[in-house]
Amino acid sequence: MEHNKKVLIAELKEVYTILTDSGLLTIKKLRDLMVELGHPVTEIELKEMINAVDENGQLQNNGQFQIDFNSFCRVMLMAEREEQLKKFVKIFDKDKDGCLNKEELRQALTRTLGEEIDVAIINEMMKEADTDGDGRLSYDELLRMFSKYSTI
Repeated sequence: MEHNKKVLIAELKEVYTILTDSGLLTIKKLRDLMVELGHPVTEIELKEMINAVDENGQLQNNGQFQIDFNSFCRVMLMAEREEQLKKFVKIFDKDKDGCLNKEELRQALTRTLGEEIDVAIINEMMKEADTDGDGRLSYDELLRMFSKYSTI
């Protein structure tokens, strides 16, 4: 696993060096890279990711922004996580409404973790993550919940 991590970091460093000029990168270049890697994102989503990982990021009017290597890695890994979450929702969203209700969330976590999840835990997760109170977790609510409990 450690070897794979080193290889990934080396690959990201190479891409970062090719794409940036003194740490400057454009939204278009980064978005094109994400599409090429199978992580299509909108410009708005990409700007949100950049702002989430780099509070000092200065997005200029011409679409350029300064980004250090660590922030670049976090953006790339965030895109990967979001793509995995989209697949997760698609698999476990039985009623195809784009959200997970309590039962769908319980089944998803039980299958993913390989053990039965206590209903009290599911209720607590829903209480915390269901910010609009509709009894379902939207993609954005799930993303915030999973981002809170995992590190980039």
